[in-house]
Amino acid sequence: MSINLLSTEILKEIFENIISDSRSCNSVSNLRPCISVSRYWCKTAVPILWRVPILPGEYSPEKTIKLLSRSYLLCLPKDKKEYIKSEGIYFPPAPRKKPPLFDYPAFLRILDFDRITEMAKYWIIHRRTLSKPKIYYMDLLKMTFCELFMERAEMIHFINHSGNGKVPMFDNKAPNFQKLRKIQFIERDNDTTFIKNISNVANNLQHIIAQNRNSKLSLCTCKALANLIENQGSLQQLGVIGYYQNVSTIIHSVKSQKNSLVKLELSNIDFQYFDNNAFDALAWCIHLKTFEIINCKRTNDTCLRPWPNMFPKLQKFKFNNNIFYDIAFPTDFIIKIIESANDNLRHIKINSTSPPQENRSKIANVIAGNCKNLQHLSFITLSNSEIFSILDSCQNLKELKFFTENNFDDSIFVEMAKHLPPTLQYWDLAIEANNYYPSCKAVKLFIENIEENSLKVFHFTSLYFGDPYLECAIKRLLEQKGIMTSFTDANIEPFY
Repeated sequence: MSINLLSTEILKEIFENIISDSRSCNSVSNLRPCISVSRYWCKTAVPILWRVPILPGEYSPEKTIKLLSRSYLLCLPKDKKEYIKSEGIYFPPAPRKKPPLFDYPAFLRILDFDRITEMAKYWIIHRRTLSKPKIYYMDLLKMTFCELFMERAEMIHFINHSGNGKVPMFDNKAPNFQKLRKIQFIERDNDTTFIKNISNVANNLQHIIAQNRNSKLSLCTCKALANLIENQGSLQQLGVIGYYQNVSTIIHSVKSQKNSLVKLELSNIDFQYFDNNAFDALAWCIHLKTFEIINCKRTNDTCLRPWPNMFPKLQKFKFNNNIFYDIAFPTDFIIKIIESANDNLRHIKINSTSPPQENRSKIANVIAGNCKNLQHLSFITLSNSEIFSILDSCQNLKELKFFTENNFDDSIFVEMAKHLPPTLQYWDLAIEANNYYPSCKAVKLFIENIEENSLKVFHFTSLYFGDPYLECAIKRLLEQKGIMTSFTDANIEPFY
């Protein structure tokens, strides 16, 4: 069949699936060669590629950004082109003296103010024949791009703003904001203009990521964010990052989304500012499926108070605290979460600087006793008995990462293979025992004991720098079994 006989709808759906994984920069790269196949393919692929020319946060060289600026400048209406030229800003010549084949701004789905700032900066920064300060021209060009996108983009789904510089006012009657679903922004001062601006155009956001970098954040700013959350019809995901004083004001608003919220991330906040009403608001979120506490302060059982039936539908729990050291570990809080979610839990990641051994063991035992359907586990140090208990109980594990105790040797290593779940595909084992490295004999026995296992990747880290020849021999033995290996101290993140 000729490649041109595919209907536009089918071809478009194929291309949509190629880039469906928005987390991967390579997904867009996979689609780019399609524009060279034929004019028909090009016509179908270009609108999809130009929805998000560059992913937010993705590094792009200056040359790429300047090419992006050039393409959009050529799409300006005649009056704006003349205005840009009259201000003394260099305007690129059109290829073959013809207008662009596509209306690139119309395809845009992400309004990324950080990227727009970059586009204006790199277009101006190296110009030498300017009569006014370069910042003047950068601001002028930035506002020109913003106006172009807000006027011509047919559907804006996502707005990203790092808080650097002002953004234009949004028209609450503009149809291209009707499908706005996600915003991500950083607060650097107590200016609530951006939040109120979003509130005027969006009442059906599904995802909000709010980050604060202002140590003197006002109550007014927190109230503005709380109002934004409360005004949404069915918010599904919320990230609150870097808020300290007045954080409870924000958390109170979560109650308004109790029927829709499925993911909550609390990062770099201080739990000493959580009041009783904040915990009451969390208790209403019974449909939550993902809950993450990342590098927060006062994560102890005094500040983190559990309540009955915590998040009964929870599938993914992450507690990570490698920055702020707390002598007390939130044992009761974590145990209550695991017990309440029970068989629903699929992902658990618990990592902390130095939890007490007794508390750590309690959590390990609760995981073994309650999480029969667990598929992904990343844990801190486990004793040998705790390892065997978890492996025997959690027979659906696919990915596993943990640190061992000091009394780890060949016999334990070989015995562990007998307990690996048949579903396990990824194993990251960090050995803390001094002067231990598995022998070739132990590895051969290990391989014999996992004959029926589906293990595909085995990362092994040790404090002991073993014989490089032994390392190569072990690697060869495992790879002959079809198991990819790595013997580095890299911080592997198999999931999350």
